[in-house]
Amino acid sequence: MKIKSRYSIVLAAVAFVAVAWTSCSTTPSVQRYIVDHENEAGFASFTVPADVLQIQEGADVDEESVEALNKLNNLVVLRYDIADGTPEQFEGYLAELHTCLNPDRYEDVFMMNTGEMRVSLKIQKKNQERLSEIIALLEQNDSFLLARLTGDIEPDKLARLIRKIDYQSMMDNEQLKGLIPS
Repeated sequence: MKIKSRYSIVLAAVAFVAVAWTSCSTTPSVQRYIVDHENEAGFASFTVPADVLQIQEGADVDEESVEALNKLNNLVVLRYDIADGTPEQFEGYLAELHTCLNPDRYEDVFMMNTGEMRVSLKIQKKNQERLSEIIALLEQNDSFLLARLTGDIEPDKLARLIRKIDYQSMMDNEQLKGLIPS
């Protein structure tokens, strides 16, 4: 009787692990891409917490702008430069990233190609009025830069907030020094 009981426990444990394993999403994500590559050769990354954003001195800061700022989580930037790799690696990394940015997950809102640079802006909607992510991708022949802004984003409020951000003060901020080349 004990053998049958142990067998049932082992069988139940195996079934639980199998269900848990298959219920995990295997769809590639931008977040997973960043985590997987941020420490690899050729990649550089940094995260800008929303509390680093500074409003221009003297700017008329309304309640909606403060609310928009408080609903942002952070901005994560990942850059790859081919100088530390091969053209094949570069194309592979870029193809993998494009797989993560599939149209089932992200909606294109802006695309531009100058011949030397391709820029795309993508969004992930939370609902009709709000976004959960904004993705910007800049591609050149020898590098690419991915920026991911997350939060409970209301586009109209974010646009008003962007006009009030003091970018010079941000660049002088001790938390950001050394992250962005001058």
